[in-house]
Amino acid sequence: MTNKSSEENPHPITNEQGAFDNVNARDISVGGDITQESNTTNNNNTNNITITITTSSLSPQQDNETEQSFAQKDQQNYQVTSSSTKKTIPPNNLNTHPSNLDEDYFVGREAILEELKQALENKNNVFITGRSGVGKSELARQYAQKHRALYPGGIWYIDALKKDIFRDLEQGYRKILKEDISAPDDEIDKKLNFYCDRWNNQSSEERVLIILDHFTEKDYNYLKPYLSNNEKLFKVLVITLDGDWTGIKSKTLNVLEQTASIKFLSLYQEDEVKNNGQIAEQICNHLENLPLVLEYVANSLMPTYDIKKICEQIKNINIIFSNDEKINSIFELDWQHLNTETKIFSCLLSLASFTPIPVALGEALAEKFDVTEWGTLSSKEMRKVLPILVKRYMIKKIPGNTHQFHPIVQYFLRYKLVELNKDRDILDLIQREFPELSQDVNVLIKKMEQLFCQVIAEEARKSKILPNPTQNDLEEFKYFIPHIIRVVTDMEPNLEDEDLVDLFTCLGRHYQDNGHYTEAINQYKECLKIIKERLGEQHPYIFKIQNALAYIYLLSEEYEKAESPYTEALEGGKRWLEENPDSSQYRETELNFAISKDYLGYLYLCLYLRHKFCNENEAKLFLNKAELLLKEAEKLFAEEKPNAEYQDDIPRNLDHLAMFHRLQKQWNKAEEFYKKALEIREGQQKEHPILAESYHNSATNYFDWAIFYSSTKENEDNEKAKQNYKKAEELYLKALEIKKKFYGKKNIKVAKTLDQLAKTYEGLCEDDKAIEKYKEALDIRKTIWDKHLDVAENMKNLADCYLYKENYEYSYEYAKDWFRQALDLMESIEKSKDWKRLIQKIYDELDYLRESDINAESLFKRASNLLGSSLDSSSLSKRF
Repeated sequence: MTNKSSEENPHPITNEQGAFDNVNARDISVGGDITQESNTTNNNNTNNITITITTSSLSPQQDNETEQSFAQKDQQNYQVTSSSTKKTIPPNNLNTHPSNLDEDYFVGREAILEELKQALENKNNVFITGRSGVGKSELARQYAQKHRALYPGGIWYIDALKKDIFRDLEQGYRKILKEDISAPDDEIDKKLNFYCDRWNNQSSEERVLIILDHFTEKDYNYLKPYLSNNEKLFKVLVITLDGDWTGIKSKTLNVLEQTASIKFLSLYQEDEVKNNGQIAEQICNHLENLPLVLEYVANSLMPTYDIKKICEQIKNINIIFSNDEKINSIFELDWQHLNTETKIFSCLLSLASFTPIPVALGEALAEKFDVTEWGTLSSKEMRKVLPILVKRYMIKKIPGNTHQFHPIVQYFLRYKLVELNKDRDILDLIQREFPELSQDVNVLIKKMEQLFCQVIAEEARKSKILPNPTQNDLEEFKYFIPHIIRVVTDMEPNLEDEDLVDLFTCLGRHYQDNGHYTEAINQYKECLKIIKERLGEQHPYIFKIQNALAYIYLLSEEYEKAESPYTEALEGGKRWLEENPDSSQYRETELNFAISKDYLGYLYLCLYLRHKFCNENEAKLFLNKAELLLKEAEKLFAEEKPNAEYQDDIPRNLDHLAMFHRLQKQWNKAEEFYKKALEIREGQQKEHPILAESYHNSATNYFDWAIFYSSTKENEDNEKAKQNYKKAEELYLKALEIKKKFYGKKNIKVAKTLDQLAKTYEGLCEDDKAIEKYKEALDIRKTIWDKHLDVAENMKNLADCYLYKENYEYSYEYAKDWFRQALDLMESIEKSKDWKRLIQKIYDELDYLRESDINAESLFKRASNLLGSSLDSSSLSKRF
């Protein structure tokens, strides 16, 4: 492992266990998108039947591995080493994709439901196809709801319209596996292979159902290599509009029988249908017994009109269903009755992604209509539109304070958007409110697209892209992300330069804060590419994105990769500032220039930690570079009070300067800087996770100070050591309380502070408390990661704690068990420099343990074999 600093930043970076330890930097688990087609293999298709269907997702469960129990030896003193959580409720995300119909209204499909059940009993892949509006997705949801007991392992729904099928499958695997863990690799294809292999090899007998909705043959071939081939337990239901796939036999879902159609209408107006049977038949015939339009008519028209009036309205519209594009004609029934405001606003909403639309986004779009630009289309009128659309069954409310169109309705509205020039009311509006457009509807469409992009950018700027979001912030904003992706992907030319940068920054920070570093890197690289095409090689926006990109590399502890963009931002920023002293962007660019210096200085502190144990002279060069950069940044930050986005630059810089002094054992100087940083943050934020960072950093200074007094003979002072350990304990506990409140109990930032708190208790000889905190940290890490070096190190720390625990009869037994678990994990982790450092530590501890416990000899030999070639022959001979 690399040397980790236990320093914390407003942007969390690396960890150091103490100024005197060889400490380890984590191999961070990240995510990534597949940017090119995956290689697919021609699997045997004999187990495939086709039927087309939609489904929903699962909910997470955790089931951590349990340690070997020594209860028979010491029942009273035994502490569970790794909590086990039983999976009680199967994960199922159908609540986020609920059925449109109650079970009682789902008629005429009894036979196909049973057929589908039998097909999935016999085959692992079933495909359903059928025309638009025939009810394929609803059939899937009803089946999953009716037969959810057949899938105790869970049900997971993936919608190809979201265009994120790989990430959705990864999330599904995490939910349906007994342990909610993250794959160690950062590339999405490797992560999916990891989860697929894990599922194939697990001993569970719980069957799961995966529903793939709106999939094309290309989508399916992309995902197919990552779907488990366990025919008995892993069932896949695929819904597609086009069932003519190579080597695939699909089941076609047909329209309802007329008797079922009439029964369906009677559920809404029983007496009307019963008393007007022939008219009901005419309606069903004209609608070709297509479930979607029957449902739409029942919900939208029948509450308002009698059945005779409905029949008359339908006959006056030339509905042709032989071409599925013509299904949109049924929505003309409502379109004709919408006022101009509703028509325009509905088309504006249709520009959104095919995902839930946050109410806040709808309100923000409505607010954008004002009397100066849109004439009579005021925000007050726009706010009435959503309730109208809900009432007319064109959009529905779903969980999460969101609305969602049926995809067919959304397609219809997008079609109407480009056909606005055929609507007399719209043309009159253009002539009245925008005479300069000369009834050019394309200009109006352009204005609407620009408005949509502006609103998305403004919502992103509302504190959503500021550093250190809480879990609540991330949860609230997650529904905006697909719409941001839609804008930067499909409407990028409509974005102003500033909006483009802010949206990519928002996406980058979203992926960063969720631990998906590869995706964050991809977003920043794409942004750099577009901005350079627009503005050339030298522009403040470029320096800002270079800083953001370098920071992700810093988080990933890829220091060499981080150094390059920081240096480029510094050089470019310096040149630009010299050439543009009067620019309105001067101060912001100067702040970004200072950020480059500050973080590059911090990066050199990290490189000092990494190299100081192997090359002290080389490491000191990094320390000297860090000092110069940090002090230069300090001067730049102090020149003017930063705005909200940069408000933590000064305290963060003070933290970095404090760390510089701490690494040189200048404890009082470090304490002074940490206190200044904390005072500034307490003045800015009464209650915020950023305060936890300051408490944690100050605690680390006292912790290292205590080690200094307890481990160096010339300065030994046990009383001062104890005082500093107690100060560290107090501050770590404060940090822990805040982090748990804002991030939840299962967060890696919480684990980090628990780790340091455990080390503090070790220094205070309070071994039981130390063990308790190490175990809490381990449970968190095993929830987030599986085969990860930090998990193995956590186990090694527990082993050490038992190894040196005094007056405890079975301490060696527990120590051996934790060493055994750590070695088991080390054998399955890729060997790196960090890996070698950790195995060396385990080797040394077991060398000590075997002198007191002969039963540790086998573990020592395992560690020796793993260490292998990482030790030279002379060092090996010395140890033996």
